[in-house]
Amino acid sequence: VWIAVLLLQIAKNYTATCSIKYWLLTLLQTPVTVGVSMYQAIGLYQGKKITVSKQDHGTHWPLHLLIVSLSCALLAGILGGLLGVGSGFVMGPLFIEFG
Repeated sequence: VWIAVLLLQIAKNYTATCSIKYWLLTLLQTPVTVGVSMYQAIGLYQGKKITVSKQDHGTHWPLHLLIVSLSCALLAGILGGLLGVGSGFVMGPLFIEFG
């Protein structure tokens, strides 16, 4: 995800500011990040993804836990960007709670 967003940012720097291509590259970041988040969430919901900290194979996350974790990740990203702190600082307590 980081590489995809980095490539979009680099490509955006080589376009004219406020052109159609500039705004398409800027707005394309959202579907990329949401798509990867949904892919991971669906994998956790269906039990196809592994929770690395616990080495669980086939763990089915309940829907409410996925919604809470994605909402907290979004909030952490917004707060991290607004306050200038790393989102890991904000997400740390959530990671400890989930194990």
